[in-house]
Amino acid sequence: QGLVALNIMFVRVALLQIITQLPPLHQGLGLLLDLGGVAGQVLQGVHGPVIASWKRWALVPMLLFCRVGMIAALFAMDNPMSSPQDSDYPRRGNAFSRWLAGGFLRLAGWRVTNPMPALPKAVVIGGPHTSNWDGIYTLAAMMQLGLDAHVMIKDSAFKGPFGSMLRWMGALPIARHKAGGVVEQTVAQFNSRDKLVMVVAPEGTRGGAKQWKTGFYRIAEQAGVPIVLATADYQKKEITFARVIEPCGDVEKDMAEIFECYASIHPRHPDKLSAPLKALRERR
Repeated sequence: QGLVALNIMFVRVALLQIITQLPPLHQGLGLLLDLGGVAGQVLQGVHGPVIASWKRWALVPMLLFCRVGMIAALFAMDNPMSSPQDSDYPRRGNAFSRWLAGGFLRLAGWRVTNPMPALPKAVVIGGPHTSNWDGIYTLAAMMQLGLDAHVMIKDSAFKGPFGSMLRWMGALPIARHKAGGVVEQTVAQFNSRDKLVMVVAPEGTRGGAKQWKTGFYRIAEQAGVPIVLATADYQKKEITFARVIEPCGDVEKDMAEIFECYASIHPRHPDKLSAPLKALRERR
């Protein structure tokens, strides 16, 4: 039993070395979780019969912490072997997270047909949006590519214990009550960073929007960054970064090009297409 406990300790120490490569916040969380896991594993190896009599009520959360710490380390650790060519767009994750996301897409029958364009800054929009699965498949594709993408969420959601988790997941706080609106605050985020990819859903709903919100266009125009069109075609089961558009200042002209691109994509629920895309498809 003592040898088992010693082996467990060596494994955990190795994992702690991995965690020390993470940012300070992740280090603290990972160390706390894994120290609890170490204690639980040692108790199980050395005092198994005694714990059995306790119904293992104290051991279960310790082992749970151990597993959570290991998974958090695997997902959060950046891959130090990323090549300069890969780092043209902001990256996160590692070989494990990319393999897991790719495996999920393959099991679902989907594939990513082209890489994310090598852009340090961009606004990525997705469509047509008719199902919650759109976001799931697109997020999996971004994880497979190692893309560090962000979304804007109202600042009140960051209060309490979930704030750090939201930031780790890529969310950025937006204060709707401030004089500077959502567009201005998002532009400020672009101006303060060397690399930033922001994801926006211009349709705003999956239930047949009457029109698209153009906030994403004003963000890209004012920040001087391109717009990347991400598509999820349910007929081909392909996720594609179909086109890169540099805002020219003529909203109607650029929006017509965007609509033309998305109108050719087959959504999960065609009857829930937004009005501009539905009208364009009917004219064809």
